[in-house]
Amino acid sequence: VIEDKCGLKKNSLLGIEVDQEQESIEAFCAKLQAGCTSRTGSGLMMIARCESLILDRGMDEAMARCLAYVEAGADGIMIHSRKQDGLEILE
Repeated sequence: VIEDKCGLKKNSLLGIEVDQEQESIEAFCAKLQAGCTSRTGSGLMMIARCESLILDRGMDEAMARCLAYVEAGADGIMIHSRKQDGLEILE
């Protein structure tokens, strides 16, 4: 699992209470592409973790990012949320 945050690693569940940044879509897609091209077998999957909901940027941004991540070669997507009921992701 590769997350789309950049900078120092901080607990995502702290949300916007601590300074957190998302990598640009282009830069993160380049990382995914590099990872995908350097695979030597079928035993490694590239799962992209999207932090847009954690950072209160909304589902539209999360979906735009995730579609780009799949285009870049991600085998799976994980949209991270602070909400315990999961409804935000089912939107």
